[in-house]
Amino acid sequence: MQLLERVHLVQFFLFEAQTLELSPTTAVIAPNGAGKSALLDALQIVLLGGDRRAIRFNAQAGGSARARSIRDYCLGTYRSGEDGRKRRTATTYVSLVFRDRDSGLPLTAGIALGASADEPEHRVHGLYLLPGVALTLDQHLEHGKGRELPRAWNDFREQAAKLCKQAGETAEFPSTGERFLKELLLRLRASSTATPDLNAYRKAFLNALNLQRVEDVDLFVRTLVAEDRPTDIARFRALLDTFRQIREKIEQVARRIEAAETVEQQYAKVGAQAVRAASYRALGAEFRRDLLGEQIDQAESHIETARQDEADAQRHLAETRSELGHVQNELAQTRLQLQGNPHYGAQAGFEELTGRDREQMLRARRDLLRQTAYIRDRLHEAAHLDHSGVDPAQVERAAAPWNDWHARIAAQAEDAALGWEPAAAHADVRKALADAAPVVAAVTAQARRLHAALEQAQARRDALRRNRGRVQEGQSELRADVVRLLNYLREDGIEARPVCDLVRITDPAWQPAIEAYLRSHVEALLVPAADEERAVRLVRSLQGARAVYGVKLALSSHARVREKPDAGSVAALIDGDADAVAYLRRQLGELRCVETEADVVRSRQGLTRDGLVAKGGGIERRRLPSAGELRIGANDNRERLRSLHGELENAETEVRRLEPLARQAETGQQALAPLADAAAVADAVHALVLAHREAEARYRSLHENRAAADDPDLLRLGEQVRGLQAQADALQSRYEALISQLALAGRGREDAVRLLDGLRAQEEIVARQAVEAFAAADVDPNRVERLRDELEEKFPTLETRIERCETRARDLDAELARLVPGAWSALAQYGRDHGLGLEALSPDDWRQASTLLQDELARLRDTELVRYREEAEQAYATAVETFRSGVVSTLYDNFTRLRTQIDTLNRTLLASPAFSNNERYRFHYEVAAEFRELHKFIQRAVDTGGEDTLFGSAGEVPAAFRELVEDSAGAIASPLDDYRRFFRFEVQIRQDDKVVGTLSERMRSGSGGEHRAPLYVIAGAALAAAYGKSEAQPGGMGVILLDEFGDKIDAQNARAITNYLRSLGLQLVLAAPDTAQGTLSGVLDSYIELFRDNDLLQVERIEVQAAARELLASDQFDLHPELLAAETERIARELGAG
Repeated sequence: MQLLERVHLVQFFLFEAQTLELSPTTAVIAPNGAGKSALLDALQIVLLGGDRRAIRFNAQAGGSARARSIRDYCLGTYRSGEDGRKRRTATTYVSLVFRDRDSGLPLTAGIALGASADEPEHRVHGLYLLPGVALTLDQHLEHGKGRELPRAWNDFREQAAKLCKQAGETAEFPSTGERFLKELLLRLRASSTATPDLNAYRKAFLNALNLQRVEDVDLFVRTLVAEDRPTDIARFRALLDTFRQIREKIEQVARRIEAAETVEQQYAKVGAQAVRAASYRALGAEFRRDLLGEQIDQAESHIETARQDEADAQRHLAETRSELGHVQNELAQTRLQLQGNPHYGAQAGFEELTGRDREQMLRARRDLLRQTAYIRDRLHEAAHLDHSGVDPAQVERAAAPWNDWHARIAAQAEDAALGWEPAAAHADVRKALADAAPVVAAVTAQARRLHAALEQAQARRDALRRNRGRVQEGQSELRADVVRLLNYLREDGIEARPVCDLVRITDPAWQPAIEAYLRSHVEALLVPAADEERAVRLVRSLQGARAVYGVKLALSSHARVREKPDAGSVAALIDGDADAVAYLRRQLGELRCVETEADVVRSRQGLTRDGLVAKGGGIERRRLPSAGELRIGANDNRERLRSLHGELENAETEVRRLEPLARQAETGQQALAPLADAAAVADAVHALVLAHREAEARYRSLHENRAAADDPDLLRLGEQVRGLQAQADALQSRYEALISQLALAGRGREDAVRLLDGLRAQEEIVARQAVEAFAAADVDPNRVERLRDELEEKFPTLETRIERCETRARDLDAELARLVPGAWSALAQYGRDHGLGLEALSPDDWRQASTLLQDELARLRDTELVRYREEAEQAYATAVETFRSGVVSTLYDNFTRLRTQIDTLNRTLLASPAFSNNERYRFHYEVAAEFRELHKFIQRAVDTGGEDTLFGSAGEVPAAFRELVEDSAGAIASPLDDYRRFFRFEVQIRQDDKVVGTLSERMRSGSGGEHRAPLYVIAGAALAAAYGKSEAQPGGMGVILLDEFGDKIDAQNARAITNYLRSLGLQLVLAAPDTAQGTLSGVLDSYIELFRDNDLLQVERIEVQAAARELLASDQFDLHPELLAAETERIARELGAG
């Protein structure tokens, strides 16, 4: 063992020149303030290489309330003020003389310092290591003029070098404290194989010297006792860095792919629109060709029909001409016979009068039949209309009188009386119409309801169509009423724009609150100044179901130029189109952005981010819209787009359901409309009945007056003439009609021929157009077939199918025209971000742009991404193999050495005397829960041998290892760097070989004396490990400095602690108050007493002989249990006697 046998102090603190002899266990005993800590500080200065960053001095020494410094020690400062210094200048030496107790070879290590009261800091003249030399105090001094003064540094250095040379060694004067300590520890190590740890030594040395209360026993033991043996994972880390760099490249490529895919999605929308438009055009062309074919077939059929009609008309004309000639001849003969009758003149006048009256009767009868039949039929039709609220039984009752009147009149002879008085007819009709009035009202009301429902459904459908287009373009959805008014304005030629499309919020965090405040103003429609009056007129004209309420018009003419809003105002957060911005800023007024409750209360007009509004002396909280409800700015709401598709399909279904119902109801309403004017209908019937009665009266009167004078022959011939004349008139009408029919048939045939010629002239053109449309690049044949099936089911005629196709193609082309600029803008941004050249492309050539994008994605996915992933897999595999073959073996070796170290310390503790209360201490450690799987994995990896990989019999790489591999930011404290992190450390407290507690528990609840002994155990174990001592090699340097050692330590604990520390190969230098002398004397080899009077300090060394130690220990119960037994017996006797 390398024993520190003496310390030389020259001009240090209150010593001018002093030598202190030390033993294996030495204590410096003195009252507080006498200077005992100064001696420990002198040793500390040398044993820490004079490193002021590491040295921790006692702050209360010398009566100074501030921390001491090396300069203070050099100048002998013992109190504040000029008179509190022993010297103004100093050349200070602190030399430690070590001697190998086996070989007897000495080594002196020390430091030379300088200081002046005129300088703020001390100076380090030099550090020295003198192997083979045991310096004496006199060799630090020079004598002259009866005085002893410190030797000048240069002289000292020269002398030291000579002394070493004489001893056959070489003096060393390290330039830094670190090199000094490394060389000192190396020269005085326990064995040639020992490897002292400089950083661990500094930490453990200072911890022992400044032993304080420990809050975390695990951390304390881990950092001080367990040896710090870092894992050499440089190559592993380098490989991980390579892996992470490649992974970053993969992520960059993935982000680039994601960006390209985002642009691709936009071009996919463009392509999909183009496919839909082209498919509709192709199908429309197919339908047009089918329609032309049908029209040609119809034209050919019409020609044939016209030819047949012309032939039939010619044949019927010839027959009618022949028959007419025969009747005309017979009529002429009969008329000659009639005219030869002597009574012919009078009869002719009578016939003229009766014929006129009879014709008036017939006309009135026909009009009555037509009128009653019309009303009857309309009421019968109303009974079969699909009208809610119309009672069929009520309809039948309303139609019953009209049925009766028509049947009665139709059943009468042509010249019979009606049997219906005009006044009664008028009253009957008024009553019948009154009975029918509820039916008319119900049909009218239902027609209006259905018409209103149809208009609302159409408006909803149109709103959903526009909102779907807006959402597809990344714009926000508008309320249905806003879309309706927007459509009405555009139908009237007024191009209004929603304000929300024209502005943006510069700070998105404020957008929900601003929109909550503005409410419907966000969706106001900005009208050009030139169209404002027309727009207002249109809004006022919208009535009934078309009326729109709650939608604001923003007038551009009111967008006067205002000064820039004040910073901190809500209006300052609005940017965009000047007119739209001016409109919203007028609504916001002087509203301020405020944050705290106090700001809200003080503000005249204020708005908070969470929707509190202070205005007009009141405070209101507005509900903030969700992200999907925000209107200002673009958004990507794909989920809403899908739901809009469903809503639009439902709306279109509702429109298709309501359209036939509304048409049917409107037809019924129009048919029953005349019945609404009951007076007019009754008057008309009254007039017809009256006209019939008057004509019938005249007719009857003439027949009665002439009945007696009638000549039978004249009557017979008159009847024959009238019959033949009627027959001739009919044949003449028929002949004329056939002439017209023949001419019409001829013209029809000619028209059909001309139509067929025109259609056939178009046939080739239409067929070519259909082929070209179907051959277009964007046509999807499968989609065309699906559309054909869909349209053939929904639309009954080819004309309506063609119209649908053309309308959809136009709409899709317009939507395509809107999408292409947005897609190009996204592609241009991608090109700028990622260096993709677009110079050769035209913004309108979306197909070429899409092809370029596809090539870019294919290159990224199939080339760069694949290569980087292969490199990443290789780097990862190499890192894993390096971990197994290099890191794992080192970690396993560290695990083994830790187990050996802890076992050695525990054996030493077991062999040492028990502490108070028969307590013993034992170091305990276990694998931390979070690293348990990783620890097992390392154990398995070692057990598998070198021929296996981590993915073989060693098992899968645990999640803990993967986390460490993936932790590019170093956020996880890795046990791979420090094996000690694998474990949780504790000091067990045992009695009779049973665990009764832990140091952590005692630290939380016990007094200082109870937990101080284990801390000495830990501190000693840590320092012994730092010196490189082991159970087999406990020798070498082992100085441990313990300040205030006797504080709260009883004799048994003092004996147990010192025995344990000595068993570790440590040399104890203790500082204790004079009150602890009795407790410590039994464990010391010697002690140094200090006596101080102002700036005078005297030293006396007392050596404690073995006999004295025995005497001092003779009354200790733990060493002499028989004393305890005797005392117990005595107490028992006294208790028994009492």
